[in-house]
Amino acid sequence: MKFILYITLFCLACVANYSCNRTNTFASFEQLTKYISIPENGLAKEKTVGDITFKLKYLPPDYLIYNQLDLTQTVNRQMIDSLGKRYKSSVTFLLSIGPDERGNFDITKYGINNYEQFAKQLEQLCFSTRDWIIIRDDKGNEFKPSIVHMENINALEKYRNVIVVFDTGNYLADNFSFIFSDELFNTGINKFYFKASDINGIPKIILKT
Repeated sequence: MKFILYITLFCLACVANYSCNRTNTFASFEQLTKYISIPENGLAKEKTVGDITFKLKYLPPDYLIYNQLDLTQTVNRQMIDSLGKRYKSSVTFLLSIGPDERGNFDITKYGINNYEQFAKQLEQLCFSTRDWIIIRDDKGNEFKPSIVHMENINALEKYRNVIVVFDTGNYLADNFSFIFSDELFNTGINKFYFKASDINGIPKIILKT
């Protein structure tokens, strides 16, 4: 009987501790950045196929807003609201493509033998990626991105980062899959599953303005 009571009290303590550690708001941009990068929060995904690793992260509006603000200067509500209007009608992801943890090569040069192949591969990576991406919700509805933009095309890095933007649709009300049908590196169809509860449950940033 004492053992059962002990277990019950222990479980209640764990629940109370978990509830206290949860937060509905963040006091800094850094806190939000860390939160969306933790895989357990359901917003950062990773998949490796052969030599290639795909990393996908959902970027909430607050992240996009505060990423543009100079937080070393005074930030007022008008500035935040102005940027908010720009991002409230879109849904943004960061897709990173590069070698796996053992690889040490530039992804833009993967599998090529000459400059002509390199130029063609870089062109496809820049301009064809949009055709290989869709979102499909649990009801079977599909959505294509409105913007696909490579950020670090000329960088001396192993990875290349691709910003993928969708017009806001009903898919945020349902669980959905971000699907990248890779026709460049021949890794096949790569699916990343997101839960609406994880996206809609992201704490907001509340700064003193």
